[in-house]
Amino acid sequence: MRIAIIGAGFSGLSIAWHLHQAGCHTTTLFDKAGIGGGCSAIAAGLLHPYGGVRSRLNALGLEGMAATQRLLQAAEKCLNTPVASKTGLFRIPTSPHQLKEFQTSSQLYNIPWSKSLGQEALFIPDALTVNCPLYLEGLWASCLEQGSSLQIDLISSPSQLSNLFDIIIIAAGADSTTLHPDLPLKPLKGQIITVYNSFNISTPTTTDCYIIPQNNLLTIGATFERNFSSPLPDPALASQSLLPTLDPFLPNISSSTILSCKAGIRATTPNRLPLLKKLSHNTWIASGLGSKGLLYHSLLGQNTTKTILS
Repeated sequence: MRIAIIGAGFSGLSIAWHLHQAGCHTTTLFDKAGIGGGCSAIAAGLLHPYGGVRSRLNALGLEGMAATQRLLQAAEKCLNTPVASKTGLFRIPTSPHQLKEFQTSSQLYNIPWSKSLGQEALFIPDALTVNCPLYLEGLWASCLEQGSSLQIDLISSPSQLSNLFDIIIIAAGADSTTLHPDLPLKPLKGQIITVYNSFNISTPTTTDCYIIPQNNLLTIGATFERNFSSPLPDPALASQSLLPTLDPFLPNISSSTILSCKAGIRATTPNRLPLLKKLSHNTWIASGLGSKGLLYHSLLGQNTTKTILS
């Protein structure tokens, strides 16, 4: 079959990779900005299955971790270099209610307690920090070796490709709604900022936001902006939203110099799980990873491949 995939981020590359593994030798990816040109490449890279304000095991969380680790290994094999590191993750409760929820999670899943930033915190030892741009580069290299090709082009409608391909898969994240109306997807803008790591933080930590150390910098994120007027980064808004929440743990961080600010638009679904649906006789939608792109994109690729080929 001739298969077109619109979108070359986490979802599109995962689908292409799994299709090749299932014996489909030719896939063509279309993306207006190239590999990882959208939200995927600016993802902070935290990967673990205990998300949300309660730190409960996400639906299919362990399966998602295992599936993503297979893709990480494929990327590392192509690049001959690691694309992720096992850093672990501290999760600090920020209210008495959240403390009780975390204590329940600790008992349910045998997650140990530790200390971070002077506070009691859950410690998830198997959490990974992924270098997302490098991972996307490696995953694309693996797809390329197996027969994928890329066209940097803006596709405004699947009908542009209908006469050229047997199957068309829309995996364009928030842009998917411009390709097909009435999808149950909502845009969610997220911004991340970087500041100097003058606090000597060495392990990723979450409070009301996440803090990821890398070299002498801290990546802090992400905002959850449901109503936004521009997709562009807004450093003032991002710092005002993020830094004050860290002041109780990192005094004076609000006065830190903002070194960079990045923004991306994610696609979310009502049930916070990826959307896989047949739209017409030859067109499918595979999108809606939201803020759990790393956790769910490999499973989405697996399920899309199985569903289409069946």
